[in-house]
Amino acid sequence: MSRYLILLMGFIFSCAVHAGGIIVEPDSPVAQGPALTEDIGIEMQGGELNPVLFMGCEIPCRHIQTFSTADDDQEEITIHMFRGRSKYVKDDVDLGSYKLSGIYPQKKGKALIQILFGVSDGRIWIMASDVNGYADIHINRVEAH
Repeated sequence: MSRYLILLMGFIFSCAVHAGGIIVEPDSPVAQGPALTEDIGIEMQGGELNPVLFMGCEIPCRHIQTFSTADDDQEEITIHMFRGRSKYVKDDVDLGSYKLSGIYPQKKGKALIQILFGVSDGRIWIMASDVNGYADIHINRVEAH
């Protein structure tokens, strides 16, 4: 891939983050070189890390994953993000929980939300959208109590 294209992709991702995404970790130590030095993922049932961006991924990098609702009329989804090299999140770095709200109420499994996970300009970021175009999805960091 040409250096020009890589720079252009980084610029586009940066603009996209400011337009509706959220920065998960600014100045991330895993995103300072040419490739990720740890996996980035979300916590699954049982405390396991489900990587969405893998160690060794050339920066800038991104991955789209689609989620659906588990309950009827569900209007939000919360994801818990981590980075690390362990299979279990208890041994990884906690990047926080993020609430995706504004989901259009539907029968369970009908609402489809795409989350774009990305790394560019030394930052880890996420964006989300409603696959069916019914709603604007908002992302907020859930503060730990």
